Amino acid sequence: MIDEASSSIGLPTYSTMQRLTSSSINVISKPFEMSKDCLRQNFNSIEIYVKREWFLSYFDLNAQSFKRHEWYSFMERHEDNVPLFNWWPILF
Repeated sequence: MIDEASSSIGLPTYSTMQRLTSSSINVISKPFEMSKDCLRQNFNSIEIYVKREWFLSYFDLNAQSFKRHEWYSFMERHEDNVPLFNWWPILF
């Protein structure tokens, strides 16, 4: 135990406390991470079977890769997980 009477540090008093001159909010955030598992589940869901089959048959692998890159860039820029076919109307 520290003897406060003999300690050179002492307890803070009102006169030693600094007053804040401006209001501020500290926000602790972590980098955005895409939820690829959820996005993959959505892409493979039966509800969007027709759209998925159209996408896979209409675009060759290079075009699919390009569209996927655009989609990922959109999600990173907006820091939100957006299913592919929810993003698609935004693109056009």
